Parts: sequence; C-alpha cells; structure tokens
Amino acid sequence: MLPLELERDIFELCALSWPISIPKLMLVARCVKEWVEPLLYRIIALGPYGTVTGNPCFTDNIISSAIHQKPPTFFHSAVRHLMLIAHGTSDVDYEMVLSFYGDLEDL
Repeated sequence: MLPLELERDIFELCALSWPISIPKLMLVARCVKEWVEPLLYRIIALGPYGTVTGNPCFTDNIISSAIHQKPPTFFHSAVRHLMLIAHGTSDVDYEMVLSFYGDLEDL
C-alpha cells in the first residue's frame, strides 16, 4: 500500500509520459480518473489534419460532447494548448469552444 500522494504522482507521471494511455488509466479507479482526466485535455487539436503525435485524437463530436458534460471551469483549468483549424465540414462553433478555454498558453 502506497501513500495516496505517491500513487497520484505515479499516475500523473505515467499520463504525462504517454498521454494516449490516459483513457485506459481513467478506468483504474475513480480517484485515478479525477487525477488524470484534466491531463487528457491538456493538448487539444481540432481540425481536418488529425492529432498531435502521441496525444489522444479529438473529433468535433468528442469535444462537443465533453463541453456539454463538464462544467466550464473544468476546461478553463485543464486545457493549456489548443490548435483550431477551421474547415467547412465542422459542426463545432469555434467561438463557443474558445469561450470554454480560459487559461490557454498556446493557441
């Protein structure tokens, strides 16, 4: 049995080292989901060119669904890097998307 702080450090380090594994890590336990889910949304790339290498792929539908399921404060603190590539087939209102991301480091 490890101290809770050490367990959290281990799971966060694993999530940051290999972000594509975050969805699987979220299935381990409720507390692990709370720790690593914000890291899942740290880098978001939306557009016709896919994802950032080594990070989970976000489609317009996934982001729209997540925005409606999570409180706005969740994304304000979680998302740090956002890449938006506007294209004609998008169902996402990019102005609405930008309103959810408050503490961006890169756009």
